[in-house]
Amino acid sequence: MINKLELIKIFCTVAETLHFRDSAQRLAVSPQVVSRGIHELEAALGEVLFQRSTRQVKLSDFGMRFLPQARQLLADSEALFSQSRHREQRSEEHTSELQSPMFIS
Repeated sequence: MINKLELIKIFCTVAETLHFRDSAQRLAVSPQVVSRGIHELEAALGEVLFQRSTRQVKLSDFGMRFLPQARQLLADSEALFSQSRHREQRSEEHTSELQSPMFIS
């Protein structure tokens, strides 16, 4: 089972490319992982996200309504981790300043 945030990332990528193989290349995974991820997400939501045929993939009505929320979730998670990395860098800079010898002339 893939974690839910990864499933959302897979969904957003497929929604952008409308190709499972192109999405797999962007995500550096196999097309089977993308297909399985979409299937897992659809099962978890109880809704179909994409209309698939042998020739094309397109968002379902539910998929179109779900996409803005999924994109926002990814953006929020990126911002959350970005803030955490920024705080960690500031903390490391502060620690190194405290450890630096002070020269008084």
